[in-house]
Amino acid sequence: MINANHFTPDIRWDIISNASTFEEFEANYLFKTRLLNSVDKKILDYANIIQRLLNYSYYEYEFITVALRITMTMFEVSIKHYYFVFEKKPVKGVLASLIKELESSVLKEKESMLTTYRHIRNMLTHTDMYDVLPPSIVKLIEQIFISINGLETLKIEKGY
Repeated sequence: MINANHFTPDIRWDIISNASTFEEFEANYLFKTRLLNSVDKKILDYANIIQRLLNYSYYEYEFITVALRITMTMFEVSIKHYYFVFEKKPVKGVLASLIKELESSVLKEKESMLTTYRHIRNMLTHTDMYDVLPPSIVKLIEQIFISINGLETLKIEKGY
């Protein structure tokens, strides 16, 4: 049964923003970046869930934090996917070593935020605190989408 209260805007948005309607919230807090259609389906599935959670955060503010946590899972799945695509070998080792190898062999001189994302992932994963993150965290989620698109574009350009 759907409770009508589930679709009442979270009052925290009144406190921290001028988003009195969903349309204002969408214009001010949601991003338009989507993953390229050629990105692996399992990664696209994560992206769809993340987009929905961000939309629903208008009604339950803490869904922003949940969306970031799932974004970090999507990030890890993406690194493992692109590692296999680019390196043509089984994925073994910790995330840090996979990122380091991708950065040195494939990304070379391109600026990479992958290590930074990994540090954020580790902070979120290895915590015993309950976090409620600010709406600015949505920018980080968008940057991860952009980075995944960059890896996909590189894959296409190099003919993988």
